[in-house]
Amino acid sequence: MCKSISKKIVLFLTTFFALFGLQAQTTISGKIMAPDATPLANVNVLLLNAADSALIKGDLTNNAGQFSFQNIKNGSYLVSCSFAGFGTKYLSQVSIAKTPLVDLGVIHLQIASVDLNTVTVIAKKPLF
Repeated sequence: MCKSISKKIVLFLTTFFALFGLQAQTTISGKIMAPDATPLANVNVLLLNAADSALIKGDLTNNAGQFSFQNIKNGSYLVSCSFAGFGTKYLSQVSIAKTPLVDLGVIHLQIASVDLNTVTVIAKKPLF
């Protein structure tokens, strides 16, 4: 009788932890490219809470321009992509609800042009 109860307890705990571990194991992925369709490496990609823009996770793209966030809980998120020389791009709300994979596809960053004013360089010759 005691063995029967212990087997039931072990079976219950195993099932409980297996179901708990399977809950909300979503991966968000995508690829970032320049306007000329070349992949951008080392782009800063942030996953933000849609309600208050709090940082959830951050990642850098690899040499192929790909990024991935693993083990994301169900909810609504914003994605921010920024890179030097390019404008920051925000993706509207990304909603996650019981899907194992969310592919954001290809995200194109636009080149940020900045016009500078005239620069004057003045140098003085040393006295000695």
